[in-house]
Amino acid sequence: MALEVVLVGWFYVLHITKYIINENPPVVKRYIYMHDYCLVRLWQLRPGAPAGELEELITSGVLEMQRWIPGVKHLALVRLAGEPAGRYLVITTFTGYEAFRHWRQIEEEGADYWERYASIQMHWDQLVSLVDEYHGEAVADLVVM
Repeated sequence: MALEVVLVGWFYVLHITKYIINENPPVVKRYIYMHDYCLVRLWQLRPGAPAGELEELITSGVLEMQRWIPGVKHLALVRLAGEPAGRYLVITTFTGYEAFRHWRQIEEEGADYWERYASIQMHWDQLVSLVDEYHGEAVADLVVM
């Protein structure tokens, strides 16, 4: 799988592609399609928070919760290089804007009625703080080979 996140001005351009090399010609499977809705969040590790714990939490608890929410298609965690250290992008792809709105509602209210969600959300908030957030409709998914 190839993942490229490029800072362009004030927003990030995301390109996720899975290549199946054994095919001739190679088969390209795209994870983001036009009209998908994407959320990109920039997170900063809190002082003393272990990066490995955050990375483990997203691959277990956070992923588990996303599977229960209709319309969530893809979740990616990108450890950013450079300064400041301890920055991560979390990229979530939805089937469309309505799925994003539904997800946002669950994110805001889920902890009130879903104990497991509240536990994972509390743990996440102990490890990182939100720096910035961008969301919008995917308008192009281009493969350059």
